[in-house]
Amino acid sequence: MDVNYDSLFTCTPRALAEMRKHGQGGSLIYTLSDDAFLQRPAALAYSVSAWGVRGFLRSMALHVAKERITVNGVAPGFVETPMAVQMADAYAKERGIPAGAAKTEMLAAIPMGRSQPADEVAAVYSYLAGTESRTVTGCILNCNGGTAMV
Repeated sequence: MDVNYDSLFTCTPRALAEMRKHGQGGSLIYTLSDDAFLQRPAALAYSVSAWGVRGFLRSMALHVAKERITVNGVAPGFVETPMAVQMADAYAKERGIPAGAAKTEMLAAIPMGRSQPADEVAAVYSYLAGTESRTVTGCILNCNGGTAMV
């Protein structure tokens, strides 16, 4: 929880100060997970943290809207990175199932049936940072293959 909240209250004021100094608006883009929309009893603290980031983001969007600063979020699902694969393997070991089985289970739980490649997630960030999204604020774009549809 510290990482999520400390980063919000440390980085946001600094980023806003830079944007205000230049007076041309800007974009704040936060990273959440699909836990910002789901309830997972096994990950209580993480889920609470994700929901808190969601509330902060929406409140901040209202707070800075008149300054032409947009505030949005990206909620990726299972992005196949080395760390994600390690976590899946550790989960498999905990449950006493073969390595790779947890990843297979995770992918089966995604309606689209696949992980989210990093380049596809990066394209969502690019959209939110670009001029095409100047009127989009207070939104969280889910790029999780349908795991959390809100």
